[in-house]
Amino acid sequence: MIDRPGSRAAYTNFRIVTGDVEAAKGTCPWGDGDVYKYLEALCHALRETGDPALDRELDERIAVIARAQQPDGYLHTVNQLAPGTPRWTRRHDHEDYNFGHLSRAKPGTPRCAERSRACGTTSWRPNST
Repeated sequence: MIDRPGSRAAYTNFRIVTGDVEAAKGTCPWGDGDVYKYLEALCHALRETGDPALDRELDERIAVIARAQQPDGYLHTVNQLAPGTPRWTRRHDHEDYNFGHLSRAKPGTPRCAERSRACGTTSWRPNST
């Protein structure tokens, strides 16, 4: 579901932001948060199973998300795919909600936390404008 172009939980949006694909973008403002919840679930499943396929999937998804993050730390794909959209000005656009889920995905396991720190995907940089 999260890989389907145009899906509400649009992992595809991250891949569009990075330039990996051209596809229909998801427009749901909380879609990034749903992707982060999926990552959290992957972390827990990996902790329980040690499944190498989950390990690889997690690495791949974290790497894409890290590349989607802007140099100043900003990461909200719906806004990033709509040039000119103001950042941090419309609370109903779920930017802070999504960052909360990103930070929750990180501590799923020590290994997951280590990976996300290495990729820089949980950096909260409050000077993002």
